[in-house]
Amino acid sequence: MTELDLNVKLQERLDEAKKLLLDKRHSVVRVVSHYDSDGVSSAAVLSVMLKRLGCPFHLSLSRSLDSILIGKLRKEGSGLHIFSDMGSAQIPLLRELEGDVIVLDHHKAEADDAADGKIVHVNASLFGANGTTDVSGSTTSFIMAQNVDERNWDCAPQALAGALGDMQHLGGFRGINAQILKKAIELGFINERRMLAVQGKNLLETVNHTPEPYFAGFTGRADLFLGRFRDTGIEMEKPYSEYDADDLRMVASILTTLLASNGCEYENVEQIISTQYFDSNTGMSISEISSLANACGRTENYSAGISMELGDAAAQEKARELRVDYNRRIISRLMELEKGIEQMSSIQHFSTDDSSLAGALCGLYMSFIGRKDKPTLAYSLAGNDYKISARGTRRLVEAGLDLAESLSVSASRFGGQGGGHVVASGATVPKDNLKGFLESVNDITSKQLEKAAASR
Repeated sequence: MTELDLNVKLQERLDEAKKLLLDKRHSVVRVVSHYDSDGVSSAAVLSVMLKRLGCPFHLSLSRSLDSILIGKLRKEGSGLHIFSDMGSAQIPLLRELEGDVIVLDHHKAEADDAADGKIVHVNASLFGANGTTDVSGSTTSFIMAQNVDERNWDCAPQALAGALGDMQHLGGFRGINAQILKKAIELGFINERRMLAVQGKNLLETVNHTPEPYFAGFTGRADLFLGRFRDTGIEMEKPYSEYDADDLRMVASILTTLLASNGCEYENVEQIISTQYFDSNTGMSISEISSLANACGRTENYSAGISMELGDAAAQEKARELRVDYNRRIISRLMELEKGIEQMSSIQHFSTDDSSLAGALCGLYMSFIGRKDKPTLAYSLAGNDYKISARGTRRLVEAGLDLAESLSVSASRFGGQGGGHVVASGATVPKDNLKGFLESVNDITSKQLEKAAASR
């Protein structure tokens, strides 16, 4: 047997979801997943599960779960809906659907108010797990899939790619993620090796064309980088595969020095040389899978992202092409943000015209450019609403930060909705209420950090 050691109540909830799925498997199942790396990976895992069941399904990815989407789903009239990497914060909204619902999520849920037969709410954070560090949307979908059929263990690389996309690998996988990794290695679905863990074929490409890690002052500026490090003797355009051990140590030293000098936290710096995990079937690293899935999702090439994760060679090539353009756009905007963003007493924030980039820009700015003593918010106008992404750091969370609370409360005050994780969250508010929303988040954040400091 290849069972995971899960909380008893979580296992009971998984069994409820399995029974509901098996009861409905002869009718079309409607699957909706989030559009980021975690959501794309969730969708890939669920696709394999449903195909193996012989279950007809209709799958789509979405940036948000709102009343407009629910209205469209109601018209479709499916007897069973599965929401992955979303849904825990929208349980009342999901009750408006005619059919049954399975929610496979890891975002913060206010209460377990969906164990009523119509909605089976599978969220490990309801049963003691940390949804920010221990389990992602894709690994929640995976524990559902392996509970349905043990053959789905071959989806472990895709599941962990989603967790990595949510930055749950920093400091090493934990909780349910760690269990999946350990068992997948034992079963031969994943192999590992310690190595230089960066994108790009050589040092110049890594620094000039890849946004993560982002080297403030040098990324996108090949001439400055060459001028600074020419005397090291390292051949900047020589493929990493041709470097000897001494060369690799020098490259690692250069890159970690750049990150440390920009004030990056240790968990980001240590990733330069780290253990990488590979899909034994395709040979792709889960980091590569995650990066490509993110580029496909953020550019709305959803089918390419899912097909890429399922091993389609043409889709993988398409995904790599999409990533080149996506990285270029990200780097261009980050270079602008290096000049500075708006500062409030307890938060920092900026606007972007491209809503598809807001979350990525926010996270990269927080990790590699901005001040580390306050969270970062990014927002973009979409119709009559602002879409907001917020990111913190684990150190800020340890100091009392809870972005899920601050965004949820503030959005509610100003006619919107919000939620997510303590370290990463999102919200939507009417465009005329952005100023009040930001002031509210700033005030709540200040009180969170002050309260935690006073209790220490």
